[in-house]
Amino acid sequence: MKKLVLLLVLSAIFTLTVNLSIQEAAPPSRDTPATSTIQNIDPIGVPYRIQSDYQGNYINGVNSVVSIVQGIGNWELDMLSSPNRRIYVDLSDPVLNTNPNNLPPPFSTANVPARFISKCVTNITTLVLNSTTLCPLAIAMDYNAQRYAIRIEKVNYPGTQEVLWTCTSTASGKCNKWKMQSDPNGQGKVAAQLLKITTVKGKTVEEKRGQYYFSFSVDLTTP
Repeated sequence: MKKLVLLLVLSAIFTLTVNLSIQEAAPPSRDTPATSTIQNIDPIGVPYRIQSDYQGNYINGVNSVVSIVQGIGNWELDMLSSPNRRIYVDLSDPVLNTNPNNLPPPFSTANVPARFISKCVTNITTLVLNSTTLCPLAIAMDYNAQRYAIRIEKVNYPGTQEVLWTCTSTASGKCNKWKMQSDPNGQGKVAAQLLKITTVKGKTVEEKRGQYYFSFSVDLTTP
């Protein structure tokens, strides 16, 4: 009898603990669809080195484009599976003495499908109006059936920097519009590492192809 009572008590405690855990657990944050606008020319009329394809905004779910603010506050723009959306990339401004093996870039300029992701330590949805944060940026791009990448991440790719995010509008107390710029130090451009990506025996291999300067400006809007 005592064993039965003890089992019932333990069962009740376990059930209560589980229920409390369920109640206290916060629901996972959801991804938010976004409209990404890649600008083509800077305010004084100079073309950016990363531009759009001049087909308008990149809208989530249109032409197989993924354009979202992830639940954890990262920006993702993915058109690698899109049949017609591209970006323009200009590799004509190399950083001197960063390509000791003199490996050539895949192109000088080209329109390529690409995927952007900016993984910020600060959740960009928590920024207040006109506040800023610096974040890494990774761009994957396909050219002639080969994967290349641009890394703007000073920790893992010394000599590169970070990009500047600014909250430009708020709604209901939350930031809903941002600007991402290649201007962390007032020079209008940022150094980035160019990589050729291959797979060897199931492992991803990054071949460094020198560093390049890029300029760009992206506006991001959520509902």
